[in-house]
Amino acid sequence: MKLPLLKKDYNKKRKHFSLQDFAIKYESCCKQKQDFFIVSYTKEIEACLKILKNEGFIQKYLIIKYKNRPIFLGIKPNYIRTSSIKVPFLKRIKVAASDLDYIGYKDINKYLYKFNSIKGLMILSTSKGVLSNDMALNLKIGGQILLYIE
Repeated sequence: MKLPLLKKDYNKKRKHFSLQDFAIKYESCCKQKQDFFIVSYTKEIEACLKILKNEGFIQKYLIIKYKNRPIFLGIKPNYIRTSSIKVPFLKRIKVAASDLDYIGYKDINKYLYKFNSIKGLMILSTSKGVLSNDMALNLKIGGQILLYIE
């Protein structure tokens, strides 16, 4: 007999699937050289987008609302233009495993080496909010890995 999902477990899985959806749509948008794509809204994705915009991975994003409630996020990726050919600024975006637990700030660099993205960016969910790996190292706090970018 299967036990019903607890609300906490369901929300954790739903959040993980929305991050996966974002990563898949971003990669396919870059491969097809589209200028814009839409994902469903979550606060966590919006926080990740703020970091990606500050780091230069996306140009801009906008929140699409219905009856004053955010429903979707419209995202415009950043491209490097080389003689009329659009090359995606971001090579690969991966979602961390949903069962990955807390990592300390001392282990952040170890995980960057493990993911083979030393020059990449890691986005963590911490007690201070959603932060990049550099911000987390400066504040000396760890967290759960949400995304890592090569």
